[in-house]
Parts: sequence; structure tokens; C-alpha cells
Amino acid sequence: MSFVRDFLQLHGVDLVGKLVLSGFSNGQAQLFLMETPGQVLSVLSKRGSEKEPGKNSGEGAVATLIAGLDVAGLAAKAEIELSLANKGLKTLIPTLLAYFRDLQGGSRQSDIRFPTIH
Repeated sequence: MSFVRDFLQLHGVDLVGKLVLSGFSNGQAQLFLMETPGQVLSVLSKRGSEKEPGKNSGEGAVATLIAGLDVAGLAAKAEIELSLANKGLKTLIPTLLAYFRDLQGGSRQSDIRFPTIH
């Protein structure tokens, strides 16, 4: 998935720093960041869902995405508490949504089309 790799190259250092500031160790932040974009993409790519994140904006989109994720699994992989995983998702998801929206908007080429986030 080149868009995940591209996302991590563009935003990885900044997001690891933000996660560390929110309570993650550097290693935990890196593990969490490596796992999260693919899971968010999976939720975004599910069409026809009545809870489609593209129908929400701001905090609503973040909450909808978090509800669709395996937060406990992400927390376990990064060896962090569930509450810290939720805090980390609230840190990461706005940047992920903006990146995915940019991909959909045609500023970058991709075979994947994402729901529009307003």
C-alpha cells in the first residue's frame, strides 16, 4: 500500500512526536503509527455503511472512525493502555483524514477512492 508508506514518510516524524507528547514512549508511538493507517483505511473504504465517516465532520468523523477500529488490538500491539490508544487515535485521525481527502481530491494519483470528509 504505497499511500500508507507515503503517508508515513510525509507525516511520521511529526506524528511520532505528537504521540510522545501525549504519553507514548518513542517505541510505542512508532508501533501504533505503523498499525493505524491501514485500519483507518479499512474503515474508510467500507461503502454503504450508515456510519460512513464521510457523512460526518470534525469530531464526528473521528468518533465514527474510532468506533469502527479494533482499538483494543491497536493498544495490544503497541503495548499501551486502551485509554492511551484512544488518545493517540484522536491525535492521528485528523491528519489521516486530511491526507486521504487530498488523495481523493486528485492532488495525488490513487486507485482508491475515499468518502468525502466535510
